[in-house]
Amino acid sequence: MSKTKAFDAQIAGIVNKTREDIYGPPAAHFKASAAVKAILREGFTGDPALLHAMEMIADKLVRLRKTPDHFDSWLDIAGYARTGVMVIDAKDEKRRKAQSASTSLQDRYAKTQQDASMSIHDLYEKAVDDTQMSGKDQGNA
Repeated sequence: MSKTKAFDAQIAGIVNKTREDIYGPPAAHFKASAAVKAILREGFTGDPALLHAMEMIADKLVRLRKTPDHFDSWLDIAGYARTGVMVIDAKDEKRRKAQSASTSLQDRYAKTQQDASMSIHDLYEKAVDDTQMSGKDQGNA
């Protein structure tokens, strides 16, 4: 018995149709998919995670050549497109947080510089004003 037949016997009942009926011969599909993926990789300079999502979509498109009405492949394409957008969102959020942290550090540095340039008298007056304001806030509570 061939390894393929032994494998098929093990998974009988799990898979409803044979893969070849849906997608065509595996070697032909893999060859076409590899060719499309090679085109995607050529000169690609973006995030490898996005490239992977693009390659998965390419694989599904190659499958659709044989059975363009195979609903599951269309769903898979939508799912991989969504995960690509999720990767973009995660990168954008990370960038926003880094910018926010940078701005916060710059603000604190500016405040420190401002405080350092105050005279002793100015610092004393500010402390007195802050204490008086704090007392007023507590009295209103």
